[in-house]
Amino acid sequence: MRVLTKLEIHLIVKNLYKILGLRLNTFFKLLFKSNTLRIIKNDIFIFNKVILSEINEFSHSKILSLGIKLGKLYYGFSKVKVKINFFFLDFLSKFSVNRLWLKNCFSKKDIFRNRINSKYVSLLTYFDRSINIFFIFNFNSIFLGIGKLKNYYEYSSNNGTSFDIILLNSIFMKPVNFNL
Repeated sequence: MRVLTKLEIHLIVKNLYKILGLRLNTFFKLLFKSNTLRIIKNDIFIFNKVILSEINEFSHSKILSLGIKLGKLYYGFSKVKVKINFFFLDFLSKFSVNRLWLKNCFSKKDIFRNRINSKYVSLLTYFDRSINIFFIFNFNSIFLGIGKLKNYYEYSSNNGTSFDIILLNSIFMKPVNFNL
């Protein structure tokens, strides 16, 4: 277990800014009041400072169960990538400003090529125009995934606007990590 380097912290902040936008400051203020980031075998974890200070000689599996996995670092030939874990996205959804709620009639078979059409969208909050990533919720406000706004155009008829949401990661997809 080790502390993150400046490059690794920069990569995490850069990827989280693409998701949260200006709410990133609020997220980090709340996060670092009582938590800290650590790396264990290229996995990035968030640990409580009090619990971490009391750990002396625990086994590796017990230490991992005390933290939240943020993601994983991948070292390539020319650059380092950070992949954010899907379950951490559920934690981040509390800080998001761009949210999308799907209609009650929406089901898994309505997804075509990882796209959701605007006719299944019940409510859309698009407060931060600098980011086009949305946190997707169902009618009961259960987090379903994260998506990107594509093909946004306006109709001149009564329908208003039409767009597609490209799913970047959701519970409907294979369990893979999210990479921006």
